[in-house]
Amino acid sequence: MRVRPPLIALALFVAGLGPSVAAQAPADEADDLVETAPTPPPPPRVLPTVLVAINVDGARVLVDGAPVGEAPLAPLELEPGSHELTVSAPGYEASTRRFELTEAGLRVDVRLPPATDAARVPDDDPTWTTASAATPLWKRWWLWAGVGAVVVVATIVAVAVAAGGSSVQEGFPVPPIPGRSP
Repeated sequence: MRVRPPLIALALFVAGLGPSVAAQAPADEADDLVETAPTPPPPPRVLPTVLVAINVDGARVLVDGAPVGEAPLAPLELEPGSHELTVSAPGYEASTRRFELTEAGLRVDVRLPPATDAARVPDDDPTWTTASAATPLWKRWWLWAGVGAVVVVATIVAVAVAAGGSSVQEGFPVPPIPGRSP
């Protein structure tokens, strides 16, 4: 929309030319016309966010049946209203919750409990392994950690006994002090 500056219209009116001459002035003169700024578009609508906090990293998260990622997640922007959240992870019981999201946003805490033995491992799941009772004793880590500890303690005791065998000096040997005789 083009608007004539008020001073030019006033000057034409005072000169006796009246408002009809001011209205008939050529519209293509850039000096006489001022361009008004278009109205800015409305700001984009900001969706409310939901923060999902889960106690198991790597848990799969679905919102309204659609996958949104794995834990930990960045805050999710969703439409306000009722939503369904499903969280699952191997070795844990799945959790499904319904929540109502308002314009203020929401935080949903999900704690996945460990699965019971019956629910934990399906028979066809190759990722689940257990310690077999048929594993020989010499292949167990705790056996070798215990053997190492016994060897270290035995070495310390042997050094202490060997150092304390003299009648002149008891305990660990001390280097001689220069200028003093024993």
